[in-house]
Amino acid sequence: MSTPAWSAVLFDIDDVIYPMMQYATSGFKAVSDFIKRVHGVEILADLINAHDRGNPITTIETALRHKFGSLDTRLQAMITYVFACHQPTITMYSDAKSCVALANSLRIRTGIAAGGNPGTQKMKMKALKADQLMDSIIYAGDLAGTNKMTDAITMSCMLLDADPARTIYVANQYSDNLKEIMDIGVKLVIINRENRPVHIDTPFAQGNIPVIDSLLNILDITSEKHDRETCLARTA
Repeated sequence: MSTPAWSAVLFDIDDVIYPMMQYATSGFKAVSDFIKRVHGVEILADLINAHDRGNPITTIETALRHKFGSLDTRLQAMITYVFACHQPTITMYSDAKSCVALANSLRIRTGIAAGGNPGTQKMKMKALKADQLMDSIIYAGDLAGTNKMTDAITMSCMLLDADPARTIYVANQYSDNLKEIMDIGVKLVIINRENRPVHIDTPFAQGNIPVIDSLLNILDITSEKHDRETCLARTA
């Protein structure tokens, strides 16, 4: 059997392996149930209708100020806690499951290297039963130091016995701090299922970061400089 082009595929979490809007809606329901018990007011529909994919906590605070006229710091702290600590109801994207299965069949290791609050991310992973699918899960927030995301990916490669130069990392958007990931040789890929604008303005990254609309397209990416046109790029 020939050696696969890639030795590992690593994923971020939000809007990569599951839809972030599901998590927001799940949190809105938890907060709405709390507000209904405490104040007897139903706000779930208000939250869902007002949310624009920004910060869910901001959506909640705005809705509560509109409902009650103000929002005291005690209630603000409570709703933040309820949202952050609720057990989410979320499901993995079908293309994420298929991608992991396909990678495994090709002897390509898979893992999670996640940014964000590690406590919250761990609850998402539990809800998705990701530990049953992935070969490794590393939370950058659990690590010390200043380059936590790079360290998380480096550690993932070590655990998976994967060459960084033959490893893909999938994120849902580009940011300048991901340059360090590319500096260690990892191939950065952006997943964009919704045809949203994708801005890759940093000169070193232009033309060198594939943008795909399905995780099933990952294994078609070559390790050479990639033409986004051939990778179903969807940029605005």
